[in-house]
Amino acid sequence: MPDLSGLTEKQRLRFVEIHDVIIPYLAGKNVHLPIKMARLSYVELGRRIGRCVSFDSEGRMLGWYGLLPGTHVTAYERKTVASGRVALAQGGYSGALGAIMRTHPDVEVHLAQYLLTARRDHALPESRVAMKDAHQYFLSLCKEQGVVANDWPFCVEHQGVRSLTKWVNAFYARHYDAIVERQYGGVAKVKAATGTGLCSRLRARMPLDIVEMDEHVLDFFACLAIPTPKGVRHVKIRRLSIILVVDRFSEAILAYTVIVRRKVNAADIVATVAKALGRWIPRVMSLPGFDTVRRGGMPSELIEALASCGFNVLLMDNDSAHLAEASLSRIGEMAGCAINYGKVAHFERRPFVELINHRLEIAFQRLPSTTGSGPTDPRRKGAEDKAVTFQIELQAVLDLIDAVISDYNTSLPAGNLGATPLEILQHYVEDTSIGFLPPVLPPPLPGMPPLGLMIENVRVAGSLSRGEKPHINFDRAKYMAPWLSERMDLLGELVQLHINEDDISSVFVVAPDGRPLGLVDAKGVWAGASHSREMRRLINAAIDTGQMCRRVNTCIVSDWLSRVSRTALARGKKGDHVAAAEAANQLAEAARLGHALVSREPGPTEDPPAGPVTSATPGCAPPIASVKTASDAAKACTIVPVASFFAIN
Repeated sequence: MPDLSGLTEKQRLRFVEIHDVIIPYLAGKNVHLPIKMARLSYVELGRRIGRCVSFDSEGRMLGWYGLLPGTHVTAYERKTVASGRVALAQGGYSGALGAIMRTHPDVEVHLAQYLLTARRDHALPESRVAMKDAHQYFLSLCKEQGVVANDWPFCVEHQGVRSLTKWVNAFYARHYDAIVERQYGGVAKVKAATGTGLCSRLRARMPLDIVEMDEHVLDFFACLAIPTPKGVRHVKIRRLSIILVVDRFSEAILAYTVIVRRKVNAADIVATVAKALGRWIPRVMSLPGFDTVRRGGMPSELIEALASCGFNVLLMDNDSAHLAEASLSRIGEMAGCAINYGKVAHFERRPFVELINHRLEIAFQRLPSTTGSGPTDPRRKGAEDKAVTFQIELQAVLDLIDAVISDYNTSLPAGNLGATPLEILQHYVEDTSIGFLPPVLPPPLPGMPPLGLMIENVRVAGSLSRGEKPHINFDRAKYMAPWLSERMDLLGELVQLHINEDDISSVFVVAPDGRPLGLVDAKGVWAGASHSREMRRLINAAIDTGQMCRRVNTCIVSDWLSRVSRTALARGKKGDHVAAAEAANQLAEAARLGHALVSREPGPTEDPPAGPVTSATPGCAPPIASVKTASDAAKACTIVPVASFFAIN
C-alpha cells in the first residue's frame, strides 16, 4: 500500500473508493452497487486494474501505486522523427530523442557501446567519455543513419545536447558499476562496492576477534637537521608512512610503526605485528610538553590482561610486502591467527583502519607543511618549503604521531555509542558475565625465535682443498666467528640465520636440526659498525654505481653517512629537491633505527678533545688525514654510528 499522506483529502477519499471496488471485484463478488456509488464504469474499472498490474522500468509490478493521481504507467513515445518548425516556434520536440532511438536502433546500440567501453567502433579506447565527445559521436551516428539537416537534432539551436545529457546521465545511473572506474576513478569504484545493505560475513563478536592492518602515507612533510662546521642545516625529507594495527570490535589502535623510507617491506609488517602481540613500550618524548598532552596509550600498555594477546583473524591487503613468505610464515606461526587477504585495491574490506587513517589525516592536516586533502587543496602550496622554514624536525614529528595515535584511543568513535576504545576493552575485561577471555598467547617454545627476527637459509661456504675456513656469505658480506672456523664438518651444509634487519652486523646461526650454533660477525669493511640491512643495500648500490669506493682503514658506514649528508646539502643548494629529499630520507631512516646520536649541547665543563677523535669500536680505524675532524658540538649531533665521527664539509 502506498503512502497517502501527501495527497489531499479529496484524492485520498477517491483512492479508497476505487480500492474498495477492486477488492470485491477481483474476489468474484457482485459490485454493481459499489461501482455506481464510486461513479465508475466497468470499462474504467478494467483500466484502473490494468494500471495496477503494469510494470515499471525495473520490471516490478506497480500494484496500488498505479491508482495514485499523476502516476505514469508508460513513458511518452513520439511516433515519428521530429522535423524543423518555423523560426522562433516554442516546443514541439517532446520525445524527439526517443523517436530517433526507435527509428534508428543502431544509433542507440553504438552510443551505448561507446559509453560502456569508451571505444568508437575499432578505435583505441579513451580514458573517459566527456559529454561533449558523446554529443559529437551522437551527431555523427545520426548522419550515418540518414537523418537530414531538417530533422531533429540538426534543426534546433543546440542540436539536442540537453536531451542527450539527460539520456546519458540516466544510462550511467542504470549501468553505474560498469562505468564508475573509468568515469570517476578507482576510489569511486571501491567505494561503490560499499553501501549495498549487505553485511560482511566477517563480523567481530568480541575484542581481538578480527584485527585490521594497513599502511598509509601521511599528508605532510618534515625535515632533518644535519650538523655542519658552519651550523645546522635543515633538509626536507619525503612524506612518512605509517602502519596501523586496529581492533575491529573496539576500534582501538593496538600498535603502529612509522617508516621513513619510501616503501614498506615485509620486515616492517612483521615488526608491527610483533608490537601488537607484545606489551607496548611507550615512546620517550623528545620535546617538552608532549608528556602532559599524551592522555591515552595502547591497550597492551594500560590494560594488564591484554598484554601479550593474540587474535583470530588478521585482515591485510594484497600488497607485495604482505605476500612475502616472511609475512605468511612468521605471523601465522607466532600469532596463531588466520591471515585473510582480500581483492587488490579493495580497501572497503578494512573499513575501520581506513576510517582511522582518515581521522588521523584531519589531525595532521593542521600542520603548516600539510599537503592537504587532495591535489587541488590550496594548503599544499609550498608544503615542502614550510617544513624547512618552520623546522618541523623528524623527532618532533614522531612525538606528534605518537601523541595523536595514543589520544585517539581515548576519543569517542561514532560506532562505540559514547564509549572510548579503551573503555570498551576495559569493560569486556572486567565484566566476567560477558564471557570474554583475553586470548593470551602461550609462552614461546624454547628455541623459537622472536617474531621480530627474519629467518633465512644459507649454506656454509669454505673449501678444504683451498684451505678456506668455514664462513657464511650473506648480503655480500662475509660472516665469521672462532667457533665457526673450527666446524669443518659444516662446509656446504644448510644453516638457518636469525636476522635482526635493524642491525645485521651480526646474525645468529642455527643448525638444520634446530641446534643453536652461535653468533657470527660481519668482517671486512662491515666489521664493527652497526648498520641495518637497508643501509647495506644502499651502500652496495652506491659502490656498484661508482658513487663511493671502499677506503682502506676507514669505516664504510661512516663514509656512507657522511657522503649522504653532503649529498643532501649539496643537492638542496642546487635546487634538486628530489635528490636532496631522497638522501635526507636515508639519513632519517638510519636515525629512526638508532644509528644516530641523541642531539645535545656540550656541557659548560666539557673541554674539547686534545687530539683527533679515534674509533671506539674494533674494526673502524681513525679518520684519514684528508678528512677534517668535527667540532665538539657537531660530533654531538652528527648522524654517524657511535664508533666514529667525521666533519661534513
